Amino acid sequence: MPAPDPASVLARQIRDALRFNEIGDASPYQISFAGSGRSGGSFGAFQADCCTNGRAKIVLWRVLATAGVQNNDDIVSAVSVPCPSNPLSSDDTVAVNAALASDAGRPMVDALDETTVANVLQLVGTSIDAAASNSMTLDPGTACAIACWANMSGAPSTLNGWLRGAPVRFPAGNPANPSGPIVSTDDALGYLALTGFYAAHPRNLNHLRQAVAAGLAAS
Repeated sequence: MPAPDPASVLARQIRDALRFNEIGDASPYQISFAGSGRSGGSFGAFQADCCTNGRAKIVLWRVLATAGVQNNDDIVSAVSVPCPSNPLSSDDTVAVNAALASDAGRPMVDALDETTVANVLQLVGTSIDAAASNSMTLDPGTACAIACWANMSGAPSTLNGWLRGAPVRFPAGNPANPSGPIVSTDDALGYLALTGFYAAHPRNLNHLRQAVAAGLAAS
């Protein structure tokens, strides 16, 4: 089965869930730092990370160069490694945010966001296929939850195996495989609750629930 059509209601729901999960009501045209794991500096509605996303690094360099920021090489290097906190000076942070929010910077950020969404929709498509191979379909909330997870962690390979019926074992517990024919949002959130990240950060799971709800409100 193909990935969700970018113009479909489901794609809009996924977009809204992703945005809520990543930045809530904040501006996408500013740099931020999650301060965990391999995260570097991130920007955009879907928080493209300069440490793990080579395209984000290139786009940030172009945004800064277009804005005439003189030390753009140093800035990009500083935010393209794991950052426990903001490594930039206050002046550099102001310069980066001004460049991202400029008339020239915003379209570049928006284009990067569209690339991110297209990639996430493709990854959700792999989960739709995995469920279909087990004679099941995903409800929209499940698709939104998988999208948020994939945007954060990459291809949902283990999750797709679970959708196909393979047993999954996590240190926090073993998620029950969905019984179908529809993989419910509760099924997906129950699986994600036992992953290493959400088991260690239950507040983030609550935030994911809110993101899914925000996505389902889209029409």
